[in-house]
Amino acid sequence: MAKALKAFSPTVERWWPAVLWMVLILFASLDWASGGTTFKIIQPILRWFRPDMPIAQVYEANLIFRKACHFSQFLILALLIWRTRGSWKFVSPKADLRFAGFVFLISFALAAGSEYVQSFFRSRTANVTDVFINLSGALAGILIALAIEITKTASAAKKARRRSRILLTANLLLHETERREAVLAKLRGVVLKTQPQAVVVAGNIGRPEQALECLQALKTASGGVPVAICLGPRDHWLPRDRWEQFPSPEAVRKHFWQPALEKTGVVGLDFQNLPLGDLAIVGAYGHFDLGFRDEGLSIDGEEVSLEAYLAGTAGGLEANDIRQIPFAAETLEEEAQRQSEGLSRRLAEVPPDRGILLVTGTVPFESWLDRKGRNAIDAFFRAFAGNSRMAAAILPHSERIRIAIFGGRENRENLCEVKGIAGTSLNHGTSSAEYALYDGETSTLERV
Repeated sequence: MAKALKAFSPTVERWWPAVLWMVLILFASLDWASGGTTFKIIQPILRWFRPDMPIAQVYEANLIFRKACHFSQFLILALLIWRTRGSWKFVSPKADLRFAGFVFLISFALAAGSEYVQSFFRSRTANVTDVFINLSGALAGILIALAIEITKTASAAKKARRRSRILLTANLLLHETERREAVLAKLRGVVLKTQPQAVVVAGNIGRPEQALECLQALKTASGGVPVAICLGPRDHWLPRDRWEQFPSPEAVRKHFWQPALEKTGVVGLDFQNLPLGDLAIVGAYGHFDLGFRDEGLSIDGEEVSLEAYLAGTAGGLEANDIRQIPFAAETLEEEAQRQSEGLSRRLAEVPPDRGILLVTGTVPFESWLDRKGRNAIDAFFRAFAGNSRMAAAILPHSERIRIAIFGGRENRENLCEVKGIAGTSLNHGTSSAEYALYDGETSTLERV
């Protein structure tokens, strides 16, 4: 019967035990279940154990038995109604306290209805005391259900932490056809070896024109686990003859990447967060605002001006990102602010009981850039490494950020913590993609 009902409707399958129990409660309110009926059952049982039991004690035992039945039948009712959580749209599985009120309301209606039915029979006694006994049973059932739910939630969170193994990488550059198969083969091998619950790419997946092709290949190589990406600078590179059509980094994202993400089911961290167990993966491209530049930098005896930075050229050097991203110089301030505000908004959306794994395509903090022992060439390119405005978006959430991953140009192994935030770069200056595995149980990152 249960299988047939389940096949008919999941809602019916969840509710029929509770509805059947309600019918039985009302049926027990009829004349046949009077005190005289239960007395005829209890008396011979008690007399069998104690033949000389006074009749007054038998009546008292009968009364206690009947009140215990009142209590227990509504305790069972509350548990059966609790079993229906989530079967109706107006019942939220997460809103336990609201649902507890819903269970109590049904129990109250049935308790009052049961006593009202009894008022029609001379052999039954309808009174308010029984209503309170019924409701105390329902309340006990609700408390038991809540205790079970809390225990299950805590256990699930603990298991989720153990399962939260996240594979992180960056700079796959899947648009480069001559190396794509080797990159994908390595990704498949690492996924097979580490068995992660998600794969996250911190920028530079491929050129915008090949967005759909790159994401399809990435998802296939990831072996069916959830995939999330934040974009990097190279994911915005376009030929100059297309700049007028797509005149900003935002236009590139909306035209090329957003439709490809929706079609493949890959999570775009520039648009939304990825919840995973007790963790939320939050990310952003980041961009650059020249806030990390050296004000007095000179190359070949000539000071590098702001105009030179905006042009992306100085002393024969060329900064490809600002020269290849559509109108990057003209939209510099606007895009940097948009990135900061977008990340701030997505961080604020994370529920307070979840930790945060932060992923960015560029360097979020200036202190994570190595200034010691660097020459003028390194200093010039450092100006395009990240967005100085990102700190204002990130730091208010520092206590919940377990680790920050970025796919920018920095290649130091050990980065200083920024207000308790540990950082790791997935760009180590090699031609191949770097991989790291985040363990949610220990909150540690291990190079693969």
